[in-house]
Amino acid sequence: MAIGDKIRKIRTKRGITQKELGLSIGFSERTADVRIAQYESGKKIKFHLIGLDHLLEEWYEKKKALESGKISQEEYYEWKMNWPKNMDNH
Repeated sequence: MAIGDKIRKIRTKRGITQKELGLSIGFSERTADVRIAQYESGKKIKFHLIGLDHLLEEWYEKKKALESGKISQEEYYEWKMNWPKNMDNH
């Protein structure tokens, strides 16, 4: 699965728009949705989005913690329900 597909999959599972995701990683109000659309479509493949990279890494780490028993299903669910709002803590 290409990175753009992964971005779209996570974003749609969370029920957030391209603009909301773009804003959460620091893009301007004016370009947030366009920039995310470019990454999802593969038109922009240079992966210099430190903020987005961090978001994807956080999902991976939480899933790993759940699978290893470091966090409970309830803790994982609570985290998912508050993401990306809980990104303000980083």
